[in-house]
Amino acid sequence: YHSSIFDLRISRRRKVLGGQGLISIGFRCVKDIEACHEPVIASEDVHAIAISSEEETQSPDWTRKLDTVQVALKDDTELCLGVKMLTEKRALHIRNLGFTSVEQYVTWETVENCGENSWDFSVWDAQVEIIKKAGLKWVPFLIAGPAYALPDWYRESRHFEGLRCLEHNIETKIQSIWDHEFYYYIERFLKKFADRYRDSGVIESLLLGITGDFGEAIFPDWHGNWPTQIPGLYHSHAGYWCNDKFALADFRKKMNEKYQEISRLNRTWETNFPAFSSVSFPEITVDGLEGFRVDEHTEAGKFKKNSNSSRKRWVDFIDWYRGSMTDYAGIWMKTARKYFPDHPVYLCTGGNAVPNHGSNFADQCKTAARCHCGIRITNEASIYAENFSLTNWISSAGSFYQVAFGFEPAGKVTEKGVVCRIYNAAATGAEELHFYEENLFDREEKADLFIKNLKYLHQRRPRKDIGVFYPDVSIVLDTVTPAEVMINFGLLRDYSDFRFIDDRTVGDGILEDLHYLIIGTGEMFRRKTLDILWNWLQKGGLLIGYQVQELRALEDNRNYWDKFFNRKGGEKKIGAGKSLYLPVVINSDHLLDVISRSELPDKPLVKDMEYYQQNLCDPMTKFLQQNEYHVMDGVLDFIYAAQMEDHKLLLNVTDGKVTRKITDRNGKEITITLEPNTIAEV
Repeated sequence: YHSSIFDLRISRRRKVLGGQGLISIGFRCVKDIEACHEPVIASEDVHAIAISSEEETQSPDWTRKLDTVQVALKDDTELCLGVKMLTEKRALHIRNLGFTSVEQYVTWETVENCGENSWDFSVWDAQVEIIKKAGLKWVPFLIAGPAYALPDWYRESRHFEGLRCLEHNIETKIQSIWDHEFYYYIERFLKKFADRYRDSGVIESLLLGITGDFGEAIFPDWHGNWPTQIPGLYHSHAGYWCNDKFALADFRKKMNEKYQEISRLNRTWETNFPAFSSVSFPEITVDGLEGFRVDEHTEAGKFKKNSNSSRKRWVDFIDWYRGSMTDYAGIWMKTARKYFPDHPVYLCTGGNAVPNHGSNFADQCKTAARCHCGIRITNEASIYAENFSLTNWISSAGSFYQVAFGFEPAGKVTEKGVVCRIYNAAATGAEELHFYEENLFDREEKADLFIKNLKYLHQRRPRKDIGVFYPDVSIVLDTVTPAEVMINFGLLRDYSDFRFIDDRTVGDGILEDLHYLIIGTGEMFRRKTLDILWNWLQKGGLLIGYQVQELRALEDNRNYWDKFFNRKGGEKKIGAGKSLYLPVVINSDHLLDVISRSELPDKPLVKDMEYYQQNLCDPMTKFLQQNEYHVMDGVLDFIYAAQMEDHKLLLNVTDGKVTRKITDRNGKEITITLEPNTIAEV
């Protein structure tokens, strides 16, 4: 039978169908999955990453068009296409479409799988010659750590230590990030690659794939089947992957450094550990029915956070978990920079920063800045509001720490998605934009839209005067879901462009560049952040709040809401600054449908949009205008605007032609007309 991964209630053996994620074939069986699973023979097709079949199925007219089209891209942006194995003809088509480079998955396994010190770069040598001949550059995605990237001899040796989940205490085939012995293998892989290609003149930049199912700087979440083609099935799911011996030792060490005395830790957590050597991870629980399927996706375990002490213990754990990933990313970036001192180097990260991913995007950007590296996030899709919400933490922190950043799609991209992705990169100042081959070459209409809008893709410096609090602590504590946060931010982006601010960037001074802040989701913050916000308000800042009814400090659970806002709603004077509270609650369920369709909704959803416009957006615009700030957009209509240094960049994601007014920084109204699904400069 064929089945998606979500409809079975019992583990089973299965065979991947063509490497397609989430689709499988098999029979129900729970007995010794790995023993029953036949060893994967490392075929030439698997290791060489077979040539795309799309080249063979394209129509003659489409092929002739690719032969003759010539698209020129301004030379200040890296435009990268993720490909499999290239032919000379395909390389020329890619160059003709305006791409500056191609990305290929150069795993450790592809160059040293025959045995330790038996290096073989012949596959990549041949690809480099094709890339050079076509006049392209190369972005090698250097991957070691994920199961499919580890050589067989290493994974089967005594040196391998896999990540182990807290949920089931089962080891995966992905390398532990806490095993310092593995750092030696990271360095020898990067050095060997550098010795062969660093001075070849073909490299545009390098992308680092450090861990997880695919290579992003996040913990395993679910492999989607295709990475199992090389190592065979392995345990992977959303979870907390820190139950190996090295991880526990590191956790105890870090808690010792944080608290110094075990009595202080016990008072904070309300525990009774006799010594730091006996400190344990928080006890998580899993669903008895759905929480254990050895070879299928399951949800991360839960920790009961029903007291302030349990909340602080959980935040300590997640801070350590994320910090471990950030430190590990730093090891990779420092090592890569050692062997590639003159090339752009990007850390690959992904996901949406939920706690079990182990990623804090501000911390990753700050560490990248220290290592003189950049960062690429791999979570875009085809809806602009969602793409903005998912990438804005990276672009905001990246701009603040002066880190180069780029965007990559997580999967398929629609025709609208092609335009939305170009706009998101252009409007945020991204240095790099990545597509996969199938994002463009599967349909001629996509390529036409790509060519039409590519002229807007060049290096820009956006001006974002409004900051919006990213409710990281509330997400960690499960008091607000990432989906609710993203929907809220998607609505707000239709109103105005803005930067995310968070505990890390606030602590490092991001408020010095901002005069207008919005809090619209999340009710738990670190006390230091609230103290800095209060001082900022006293000096003349303007703060707008809606939906939230509490502003609690994590450390003492004290509610600061009345200190910042007028409980009855309206304005409140705070030193030289001022706040405005609007008693508006966002209906996330309705908004999800609206934003996903990217079109003006039918009733009753249209009433929601009218309500938010009249009771949230218009009062915010009036308040800001009274305080000498003119909102350029301000209207909920799926027309998005971004202020650049010397012009405005707009996007119409609807299927209709739109004529409307926008406001410049001096309050002057400008009438614009936008064609459907297009970008425009004003």
